[in-house]
Amino acid sequence: MELLVLSKKKLMELFHKNKDIFSLLILNIARELARGVALFGDQKLLYTSMKSKKRELK
Repeated sequence: MELLVLSKKKLMELFHKNKDIFSLLILNIARELARGVALFGDQKLLYTSMKSKKRELK
């Protein structure tokens, strides 16, 4: 895995110089964020259901 850091200035330069690459970059960022949100949601759901089961057992 590699990490790329772009300043706001460089990101805006990319937007003005190459809109196709900028669009791909934004779509990829959005996809990765959505995956992270989905994983977090699944983990939260699992944690919540486990917590509820523990209460029922008491």
